[in-house]
Amino acid sequence: MGDRQKACSVACQKLRKQENNRLYREKNLGYWKNHYEDHVKPWRQRHPDYQRQWRQKRKAQEKVTPSEIQAEKLSKAIELTERTQFYLREIQAELRMKSKFFKKLGAPPQGEIQV
Repeated sequence: MGDRQKACSVACQKLRKQENNRLYREKNLGYWKNHYEDHVKPWRQRHPDYQRQWRQKRKAQEKVTPSEIQAEKLSKAIELTERTQFYLREIQAELRMKSKFFKKLGAPPQGEIQV
């Protein structure tokens, strides 16, 4: 990892975040006081249709047909196959280059033993 920043596990990060949030709330007791009345309620009054539109949009996104699911699975399988073939061709090309290199040296390629 070198000089990059290191972090503890996800569970550790979650605990640290909870602890930091608790300490912040203790130091800033009035931070959330009247939050709904001061911020949320005025915003919702300015955007009266937001929640209804959000629910409709979410409901529309949930309606996925089995054929759409099948098409997505097929698309992912094709993509994975193409990536695998690409890497396989790269490996084969590298092996051919090494083989030519060792033939020029007159030495057996790695993994091959001359009898």
